Amino acid sequence: MGNPNKANLLVAYLISYLLILSAHAQNTGTRIGITAITPSINTGQNYNPWLNDNMNDLVADHWAPINQQYIDVTLTLASQTNITRVSLYDYQGVFMNRPATVYAQNGSQRILLGTFTGQTYMNWVDMVANTPVTADAIIIHKYGNNIPVKLKIFGNPISTAPVQVQSVISFGALATRTVGTAAFDLIASSNNTATPITFTSSNSSVVSVSNTSGRWQATVGVAGTATITASQAGNSAYLAAANVTQPLTVQAPAPTQVQSVISFPAIPNKTAGTAAFDLVASSNNTVAPITFVSSNPAVVTVSNSGGRWQALVGTPGTATITASQAGNSSYLAAANVSQSLTVQAVSSGTPLAGKIPLDPTRWYQITNSPDDLRALTDGVTSANVPNGYGRVINTYDSFYPLKPGETFRIESIRLFDGWGQNPTAPMTISVITDSWQRVIVGAFHGVNDQQWIGPYPNRPTTFTLDNAIT
Repeated sequence: MGNPNKANLLVAYLISYLLILSAHAQNTGTRIGITAITPSINTGQNYNPWLNDNMNDLVADHWAPINQQYIDVTLTLASQTNITRVSLYDYQGVFMNRPATVYAQNGSQRILLGTFTGQTYMNWVDMVANTPVTADAIIIHKYGNNIPVKLKIFGNPISTAPVQVQSVISFGALATRTVGTAAFDLIASSNNTATPITFTSSNSSVVSVSNTSGRWQATVGVAGTATITASQAGNSAYLAAANVTQPLTVQAPAPTQVQSVISFPAIPNKTAGTAAFDLVASSNNTVAPITFVSSNPAVVTVSNSGGRWQALVGTPGTATITASQAGNSSYLAAANVSQSLTVQAVSSGTPLAGKIPLDPTRWYQITNSPDDLRALTDGVTSANVPNGYGRVINTYDSFYPLKPGETFRIESIRLFDGWGQNPTAPMTISVITDSWQRVIVGAFHGVNDQQWIGPYPNRPTTFTLDNAIT
């Protein structure tokens, strides 16, 4: 047996040691909250019981194969803390060969607090730091179910002065305004919702700003340019924002536009074959030209030569001639004015006096081209007259034969110049008389694009033949 006095002395020493340890444990700071639990690998084990003190709600074992490995479980603290003690509840099981290690982490730095092996049963085990350790998280490095089923963290939270956030103003571009327009709101936003945003104008005669119950408005003055500045002061949580400026241009009011009004009188009926005639209309707007269009070019075509508008009568029928006028800075566009024009057929026995009606099916060409000149007299000036490609004979004649008893008296010729030109090899117009003489009455060089011209290339505006021919 051993010495009883020595045994008593040992018991007294142990009791004293436990009392000192108990006193030390009781003086190890305040309880620190956990705000989040994040495993480095989600093995399916539920760690939420660590967030409460309910001893009937313990972290349960999880025997899935994926859980049989070492992982880190990070416990984010409610605030940065000087850790003094971590208490771990040992429920059951001993795992000396694969213990859990507990670390205090501050940023990227880890400090080992202790090792948990599960050697006690149904007891709290304290890991006490000799010197408080600064941490913003506790990390449990564990294998499988080798963990405490409850834990508590103690220490002294580190109080830090609140960091002021930089206020940032968002103030969009301002649209150009016109003198006389209504006042408009000035709108800007900021991440600092506590301090009001204020506005100033660099030129109050152009734009003045005002604030009524927190509503900022800009009032337009004279024409010019001003800079609107948005500002925001700081407070305990936010630094003052950098000023944001936007230019604002105020333009003079546009001149009042007058309504253009066209006067276009009625057009008398015409007879097929009558000569071209002027189209005349007037307007209070003497700046913009009046233009004309025909609804039926086969009946009446219209053309403009040097600002002179003319109508050329075609086949019998009805067409609508419309006069239009665009607007400008001083005048609004005019409402279109239309007049109906009826072209009557030539009465039997009435001598031709004007455009000679031609039968397009009579044209034929002395060449191998499959195309003819049927479209030459259809009145359409927006499309070219096809005359074929790949001809064996490049210079050839096209004929328009007269029927027995027909006689034409040609006094003038009008040719519409579309596109292209060939002055070195012009088209010539000839008449074969009743004595079978070929008489050249005109030529076409094609050098006056998009206008009506006469038969004399050196006098394109002369339509009347120098000598009429029958």
